[in-house]
Amino acid sequence: MATSNTVQLWDYWYLLRKRKLLILATMVVVMSIVAFVNMLQKPVYSSYTDLIVEVNNPTRILNTQTAQTLSQNTLDPVFFDTQAKLIQSSYFKGLVAEELFRNRNELPEAYQNAQVSQLLGLVQPIINVPSLMSARVMRITVENLDPKLAAYVVNTIAKVYIKYTQESQFDAARHTIVVLMNKLEQLTSASQVYGENHPIMIAMRQRKKDLEGSLLGKTDVADLHPQVASNSTKEDIQSDDITKSAAAFSPQTAEEIYQVLLKKLQELDVTRDVSAYTVRVIEQAKASSSPVRPNKRLNIMVGIVMGLVMGTGLGFFREYLDTTIKTAEELKNGFNLAVLGLIPSMDDKGPKQHIVPAALNKNKLVPIEKNEVKDELAFTVHRLASAEQLKAPVAEAYRTLRTNLQFVLVDRPIKTLLITSSIRGEGKTTTSVNLGIILAQTGKRVLIIDADLRRPRIHKAFKKGRDVGLTNLLLGESCLEDLVIPTDVNNLTILPSGPLPPNPAELVASERMKNLMRYAESKYDIVIFDSPPLVAVTDAALLATEVDGVLIIVEANALPRDLLKQGLERLDNVKAKVLGSVLNNVNLQKGSYYYYYYRYYHYDYASADKA
Repeated sequence: MATSNTVQLWDYWYLLRKRKLLILATMVVVMSIVAFVNMLQKPVYSSYTDLIVEVNNPTRILNTQTAQTLSQNTLDPVFFDTQAKLIQSSYFKGLVAEELFRNRNELPEAYQNAQVSQLLGLVQPIINVPSLMSARVMRITVENLDPKLAAYVVNTIAKVYIKYTQESQFDAARHTIVVLMNKLEQLTSASQVYGENHPIMIAMRQRKKDLEGSLLGKTDVADLHPQVASNSTKEDIQSDDITKSAAAFSPQTAEEIYQVLLKKLQELDVTRDVSAYTVRVIEQAKASSSPVRPNKRLNIMVGIVMGLVMGTGLGFFREYLDTTIKTAEELKNGFNLAVLGLIPSMDDKGPKQHIVPAALNKNKLVPIEKNEVKDELAFTVHRLASAEQLKAPVAEAYRTLRTNLQFVLVDRPIKTLLITSSIRGEGKTTTSVNLGIILAQTGKRVLIIDADLRRPRIHKAFKKGRDVGLTNLLLGESCLEDLVIPTDVNNLTILPSGPLPPNPAELVASERMKNLMRYAESKYDIVIFDSPPLVAVTDAALLATEVDGVLIIVEANALPRDLLKQGLERLDNVKAKVLGSVLNNVNLQKGSYYYYYYRYYHYDYASADKA
């Protein structure tokens, strides 16, 4: 399980490296946009002031229950939420705008001639209420392009809010007293109608005692508590009950009530500046020297992250759109093809390199460069620097392919093998040459026939000519023994294509071609046919019906799936026996195959050296 996870991680890493240019380009584009936006954005400054809400000593002017609640120096969080909504209301903003208008001479010159409706746009407070029950600090923040204007507006908001809270508390208390005084006059008038001993007056005297207690308590609450308006409404209801009952007190009783109310009114005059709570500014707002927006450093960091994420996403999306064959698992699961070999690329930095025999170093494998020159291949042979290169993964990959081919047919060995591909350039000729070398090294007599009568290449790999070859044999001009060419590798012989015919498909499908296959099969241990691509022409499909098996070469990250599907369909139509596939040009340094080859081959050779 751990190995599988490691492989997947390295697959992702390979994908990122493969799409690194796309990722970098995306990051550059995103960063350019971020830099442009940073340049266009005007700096926004923020100023704030903190208001502390303090509970006054309520024992003298409030009833017992209210005093007990507020004496804990705490205020209900709902209170702060209510105040925040008040400050952000249109009504309160209008009060602030009017205050700004009255003092417009202190505003910047651009606003000195502004109307109240225009100044209203400056009042956009942001309120932060305390999150804890014990906290009593409320922060008011204003943002503006002018730092001095932001500070002035927020200080004005605080000033108007403090004034508003003071006046609202006092007005509520005064309203309650006025209501009670009006009812007192009604009681005085009603007392003249009934006598002292009238049953109604007796009942009203009892109500008077109850009312005195109620007045003492509710008048206190109405003095300065925020809910005093609702309390005054309750007093209205009680007084209305008295009036409706026509229950009036005697003049003496009315006088007593009057004295009580007068005393409470005098207390209100004395304590008119004493509120249930007071609001004061902890510190006046000051003009900020640094803007809160745009945060250019943060924007750049966000741009880097966004560019990386978007680039990576585009990379994965491109990979999703890429329909080429990349892994052996795709061949196995998607096309039900056995993978008999994985041939790694030898050098990522230069042209594709392959393995061919060297004239000065027989029976060894040497790298060879392949370059396109005027639509033909030019091969340059290089001598091995040391025998250690024989232990490279490329050489071992062909040995693995040789071993797998020996066991692919259980009942009998493979005598004739067709090596083809879906399109040109996938490495079928290279595979034919290298597989022939590896097989010849085991002592088998190997013949490689260049059956590609359209673009022959076998003779180039061995630096031989093709003046005569397969074409001459199929035309009956010569026999096999006269046309084969020995190579510098023991037991390896080649048959070049010969002159290119005008009708290669007819020659390949001829009876003489079938006779050649039977005759060559009797003379050699294995005959390898290097054929044209499957999709381009029908030559390979015609040859596939006469051989023991077909080996399909697939170049990793190059062959689209639909082309491989077309090639396999052509083989399936002629009932060809497909032995399996070879995934060619696999980059060991960039994918999950790297771990398999590295761990397997290095362990194998290290063990052999120690032995």
